[in-house]
Amino acid sequence: MKQSILLKLLPCLVLLPLVCMTLLAQDANAPGVIVTQGDPTWVHVVRPPTIVTPAVIPDVSKLYTIYSNLGSKTDAYDDTNGVYVNGPDAGQGNLQWIAAPFRPKQDAVVTKIEVPLEYGGAGTNAVTISLNEDRNNLPGKVIYTWNLANLPAWPSCCTLDVARDTKGLKVNKSVPYWVVAKTNAKTTTTLDVWPCVNNGNRGYVSFNQGGGWIPAEFYFPAFAVFGKKAN
Repeated sequence: MKQSILLKLLPCLVLLPLVCMTLLAQDANAPGVIVTQGDPTWVHVVRPPTIVTPAVIPDVSKLYTIYSNLGSKTDAYDDTNGVYVNGPDAGQGNLQWIAAPFRPKQDAVVTKIEVPLEYGGAGTNAVTISLNEDRNNLPGKVIYTWNLANLPAWPSCCTLDVARDTKGLKVNKSVPYWVVAKTNAKTTTTLDVWPCVNNGNRGYVSFNQGGGWIPAEFYFPAFAVFGKKAN
């Protein structure tokens, strides 16, 4: 498994019931904020986010879009709705990692992944993402890992965290892959949020609360995978 430091679907046999959660991690007592729990733990804030800056989305004439569910540059994702990504010491009772699948429409080489992961206001401001193979409709072997730091505060829009690989990571047509957001030994106290798509679409995801990957269905996390077509 290669590593790089950066500073700045799938049918399943079991569908778990999900409970939507309302929270503003920086101030759980803020007006319009309610705190609940669910499996996995999702977050929702009833007021619209503040536009921080337009998202930087690659020019499709220069990079091939392998997969994307992002919206426009000023409305790239829904920052009122997301899912927790946290370590075991973040005060949520247990760790929670989230993974979202995609299938390339043709053979391609991944050079960039854009994910709107945001800092939830607790612990180390960092997160680890990885590109994984599929194993029985769940995240499998890690292909590549990136460690991201200095994430924007949640809720805000529309900053995208960028993971790059200049050599490129080959993916095959119609084969499922996963983008995984998780913590590591240095981010056990981290509490982050992965915002969902801005069109309210639901999809199959997977979450891990320490006992292995589990399939679930809920609002789909926002992300995009870019690169070039394979020769």
